[in-house]
Amino acid sequence: LRPRADAGPCLSKIEQHLANDATPLEHALWSAKVFAGLISICAVLRTGLHKHAAASTALVADWCADGDVDAQIVQWMLQAATTLCVIHPVETVALVEEHRRVILHRARQCLSTSGGGAVVALEWTSAHLTACETAG
Repeated sequence: LRPRADAGPCLSKIEQHLANDATPLEHALWSAKVFAGLISICAVLRTGLHKHAAASTALVADWCADGDVDAQIVQWMLQAATTLCVIHPVETVALVEEHRRVILHRARQCLSTSGGGAVVALEWTSAHLTACETAG
């Protein structure tokens, strides 16, 4: 893997796969896990993740807007959004503001669940508030 050269095409391919409504649930779950993991790896390696912030945030919002989607997928998508907010707060705060209601609504639903959903929702809320504070 050449992080700077390969990360962009990998993210684009995963985003296309997740955006496809015909993707089976099991594949969507694995794609969401890979998406969150790749976002984290790109953040650590500083590979220009900000270039994909708009598409990634919109993808997270689309999954959060779907009320029938599996809770585990939403958790992984919120984890990706959290990483984006933490690493690129100024770039992502405007993007998150566009989709704030949808993502916050889904995060509130995750708070009422037991296990990892509540933790992920709290982490995203904290990251979002920090990004808002940083951006002014």
